[in-house]
Amino acid sequence: MKTMTPYALLTAAMCAACADDEAAAPPPEAIPATLPAALTIAQFQTIEANVECASLFACTPQGSDAGVAQYMGGYARCVAHTDALPGAALRRRDARLVADGVARFDADAARRCLDAQRTSPCAEPAACAEVFVGTVAVGQPCQVDEACAGDAYCSALTPAGESRCPGLCVPRIALGERCFGDFRVCSAQGLTGGVDCRFDTALSGERYPFRCIAAEAPGQAREGEICTDYRGEARVSRVCAPGLDCVTRNTAEGSYAVCSGPAALGAPCVARCQRGAVCDFDNTVFTQRCLPFVVREREGERCVQGNNGGEVCNVLLGLDCVAGRCRRVGTGAENSPCFSARFGVDSCNAGLVCSPATQTCRPRKAEGEACASGEECAVGVCVGDAAGVRRCRLALGCTPA
Repeated sequence: MKTMTPYALLTAAMCAACADDEAAAPPPEAIPATLPAALTIAQFQTIEANVECASLFACTPQGSDAGVAQYMGGYARCVAHTDALPGAALRRRDARLVADGVARFDADAARRCLDAQRTSPCAEPAACAEVFVGTVAVGQPCQVDEACAGDAYCSALTPAGESRCPGLCVPRIALGERCFGDFRVCSAQGLTGGVDCRFDTALSGERYPFRCIAAEAPGQAREGEICTDYRGEARVSRVCAPGLDCVTRNTAEGSYAVCSGPAALGAPCVARCQRGAVCDFDNTVFTQRCLPFVVREREGERCVQGNNGGEVCNVLLGLDCVAGRCRRVGTGAENSPCFSARFGVDSCNAGLVCSPATQTCRPRKAEGEACASGEECAVGVCVGDAAGVRRCRLALGCTPA
């Protein structure tokens, strides 16, 4: 049994900021009132895509998810463009793992997951972590975490800290144990809020000053409280409560950080901003700030394409910014001219991706094909092989000897 699938991690991160909207439920059509008697992986993943759409609007999305929500505009358009969602690549990855036999789809857990999600769009029910079950036993070779059975992960390091390929399925460790900066090694069994690998001030000065902690552990800093402060002798390192970011404040005496909710327009940010703005790097002040972000929906409307907020055209509607005005470019079909926008969204139809080499819509690349980024790959991962060539591979990123 795995602690949490990659999609579960993404959904948990995306919904960590649900705060004021936590009681909102997905639209009725997100999860059917009656599920199929024999739920298949395809049916489950279709419903999960709809749930991801619902959560974009029922919750306060973080980071790039906020931009995706603005491109989508609403639930109906979102369910028509689920291929463009952040979770789409992870769903394809899970389906591939099942097809390859390294993971098994548990229909009963999937049913429990969906039943729990009906009233909790911003939470990750425990049953959802059990939908895809690894088939590789502890101590056996592996290439991905999801392959490992039970509460285990695929380790690419030996106990001595040396690299190994393929990896080996090893048990996760308990809360309070040393975790070497990698949250994957920490067990989340019995927890509802996940785990993290955090700096422990008691271990300051040691090579690996980290321990596994519960993501919702007692003593977390509340809004307005200091989360990081190394200015004086009393070194502070605390985890912020769910829905808060640890935002740096600069003073003449040095820097410290305070737990803060979604930042306002123009304010410094870590990941989340209030509605209508996105957290992005501002070249004028060389820091991340909440910048205005407006998505234009009609051909001929004014636009300012760029990486500093502004008015952009909706690529999902085939619009690109040409000479300061939104223009329709291409049809989204295979070989049609295309363009990509911020937050990983492009103008191609489902199943296609905008090739950076040809600037045309092309099918996603199969495993083994050369690639420039994971967005081009059907498995969502682009890693270097033994010769240094980046290829689509569902693996640790190493080539077994």
